[in-house]
Amino acid sequence: MNKIFRFILLCLLTRIVMTDSFAKVHANTITPELNSKITLVKASDIIENNQGAEAGQLIKAYLRIKDALVAADQVQAGKAGKALAEALMYLEKNGDQNAFGKTGKAALKSALSISNAADIKLQRKAFKDLSESMYQWLKNNHSSVTLYLDYCPMAKASWLSDRKEIENPYYGQSMLSCGTIKDTLNP
Repeated sequence: MNKIFRFILLCLLTRIVMTDSFAKVHANTITPELNSKITLVKASDIIENNQGAEAGQLIKAYLRIKDALVAADQVQAGKAGKALAEALMYLEKNGDQNAFGKTGKAALKSALSISNAADIKLQRKAFKDLSESMYQWLKNNHSSVTLYLDYCPMAKASWLSDRKEIENPYYGQSMLSCGTIKDTLNP
């Protein structure tokens, strides 16, 4: 049964990659009529309750917030916060409630704060809480990629990064390299 599940999963994931590749290669030739017939399949639609896939979605959205804050782009940080909030709401509704727990709820609250914040200072404040929640959640549920827990002594705050190079989301360009790696989360 496990081999059959893996085969079906492989076939579905291959379809996702091929459909996405087709759309990228033929982006200039796709008409609105053809575009309506191309269906991009989301992993969350195929793999229900798979912590690895869900963690990947959460990490991707979280890193988009971090990168937007590094660039001091309030609009993109808000959009990424909304994407993370949606991914967390999906996980809360469809995932293991014990795995989601208090840290998932805290992360959701922070993601919503980032998406609704009126300025980047408020987003960065909410990002501090989000980072703590995401670190704890990923530590308990395993990261799907290697992540580094960075710490800025000036902001007295941590964040997660997929790169060893420090890019400080709390101060952006004014103190871009302020921080050190405190921990590593491996898949």
